[in-house]
Amino acid sequence: MLISEVRKFIYIAVPKTGSTSIEAHLTSLDPTIQRNRVLRPDGTWVDVHKHASAAEIKSKMGELFEEYSVVAFIRDPVSTAVSKYYHYRSGRGAQRAREWKINNRLNQLRLRVLSTLILPLPVWVRIYPYSMTHKFLMDDRQNMLIDVLGNFENLQDEFERVFSQFGFSSSELMLPHINQTQMSKSKHENEILLEKIIAKKAAIDMQIFRDRF
Repeated sequence: MLISEVRKFIYIAVPKTGSTSIEAHLTSLDPTIQRNRVLRPDGTWVDVHKHASAAEIKSKMGELFEEYSVVAFIRDPVSTAVSKYYHYRSGRGAQRAREWKINNRLNQLRLRVLSTLILPLPVWVRIYPYSMTHKFLMDDRQNMLIDVLGNFENLQDEFERVFSQFGFSSSELMLPHINQTQMSKSKHENEILLEKIIAKKAAIDMQIFRDRF
């Protein structure tokens, strides 16, 4: 999550949409950008989670929230599910499960990794309670809180389109590749059962993506 007092934008870091790369690059371009903290109406700053939702940030900022353009990137819901699955099966999630010291977080992570090793993707997608993208974008009444949506599936072009609105030049907006996904959607293209499951489970996410892109 980023906030720029100078450029007047808030970036919502939706999981599995290149947030690590985006945050690192933008903060290198503009050191005045604040990371994982927001300004409250009383003039103080408060820390928030890296993946804080727009609704959470709005609740902390109050009327100040309306003074900013709120930005987020989303991706195809099938691609999102595949990325989450392989994150735990063979990506950074699996790596962290091997490296972290024993604690409650490690136990939870190991259970997630184990679930992907035991369950085939369609079954995992059906039963695993992963976070829906719209939860990061909308309030409890499903009102959209994002002003500018970018498409992760075309990240470089979309990154330039979105952030050129805030005074960055095209040459500055060449996004490095950081933390790339371990498995693309392509391996699971045309899996009708998988797509049907995700269309039902992530119906709101699917609708947002289709309406916008």
